[in-house]
Amino acid sequence: SAKICFRRLGPYAKLWITINEPWTQCVLGYALGIHAPGRRALPGVEPYLAGHHMLLAHASAVRAFRDTLSHPDGYQISLALNTEWYEPMDLDADADLVAQQRQLAFHLGWFADPVYLGEYPEEMQSCCGDRLPTFTNEEREMLLGSNDFFALNMYSARYVGKTSFSRRMLALPGNIRTGPSIIEQLHRVFRKDDPLFPVTDPGVPSYFADLGDDLTSIDINAELSSMGWPITPWGLNRLLCHLESRYRPGVVHITENGVAFDQDTPAEKRTEFLMKHAAAIHKAQAQGVDVRGYFVWSLMDNFEWAVGTTKRFGLLEVDFKTQVRRERECCQWYRNLCQ
Repeated sequence: SAKICFRRLGPYAKLWITINEPWTQCVLGYALGIHAPGRRALPGVEPYLAGHHMLLAHASAVRAFRDTLSHPDGYQISLALNTEWYEPMDLDADADLVAQQRQLAFHLGWFADPVYLGEYPEEMQSCCGDRLPTFTNEEREMLLGSNDFFALNMYSARYVGKTSFSRRMLALPGNIRTGPSIIEQLHRVFRKDDPLFPVTDPGVPSYFADLGDDLTSIDINAELSSMGWPITPWGLNRLLCHLESRYRPGVVHITENGVAFDQDTPAEKRTEFLMKHAAAIHKAQAQGVDVRGYFVWSLMDNFEWAVGTTKRFGLLEVDFKTQVRRERECCQWYRNLCQ
């Protein structure tokens, strides 16, 4: 069936994505249970099994793709990965640097390391033990080099720490504020009246227990989107540089980046978001990261996962009662950028 898609749609599409955001599907679908298939029974096993088979499915699809379409004709394929950037609260504290690496490993490295380095991150292997599946030599060979470009979905950044200095920083009123983790935020949005336990109980094997008890926080001055996510263009720049340093991926396409605001938010806020993130990308390009694409999420206000039509990311505003669509100010700015 994959080969049929490639043959039929090949004349119309040069860039392909096999799976979008496997982290989201694994953690929200098999640990939190707020996305399909809504499972939370084995949050320390099923997310890793699901992720493992998504990676193998990606590798198989890439093999079919390359059997059908050829590189000289410009066809390329990848796996779209999402993560936040995690910035150590204290760059001189080893424990905070370790906390940063742990967060990046369990969010980004979970899927990027097998594709670019041939194995799961050491942080995951040592923590999860035999709950983390392993690759055969044949599977490892299929995965290595299966991305023709790095497809990145990124929306925000957070500080992370482990040291007593981090705790003192959190107590200061003018520096950083305690912020819920992205997991806690998603749970609050999707399951307001449903207790998060036992999947966050340290005594229960789970993805969340594996993440550890690192402290996460956000800049006291950071503006928040209507999703509650901090707006941090500097984080996009640092993440892009991290990709280049760790994976040497060649070409990078930012396949998702955007912002949701309430209806009464001034229109220029959306344009400002795009301008600042485009500047962060330009800075990364000057630092040696080969960013070739910047895709804004999303073209129009849409049915946004489990929050439905309440969160508006679109370049086009949609009246959901009449289906009338109109361009927002940011749409014209993005059009000019593309031209």
